[in-house]
Amino acid sequence: PKARIGVVIDEFERYVEHGRAPCLLALFALENAEVLDRPQLARQFESWLEDVAQAFEALGEPPKAARRRADRLFADLYGFICLAALRSDPKVFTRGIKQLRRELKRL
Repeated sequence: PKARIGVVIDEFERYVEHGRAPCLLALFALENAEVLDRPQLARQFESWLEDVAQAFEALGEPPKAARRRADRLFADLYGFICLAALRSDPKVFTRGIKQLRRELKRL
């Protein structure tokens, strides 16, 4: 289960080029794009959250706590990338990712 959560962190980091590129999913969610299928986007995102919550459950977290941890993980990932962009400093993202990895090791 830790490895599954680690893959989520690693792939997000790779996708946003270690904090140097925006997350298109976040941009689409915030924009008023008519070409975007918002319900499909919400379903996909919910599926990712559920997968991560299940991994936290497999580590022994009760279901509600596992969902809160999954929510926090995604909030942290998206928050770090937003802060990095606002500060024009990808190191903000990198530091946040390192923090998440340390927290994952302690589980």
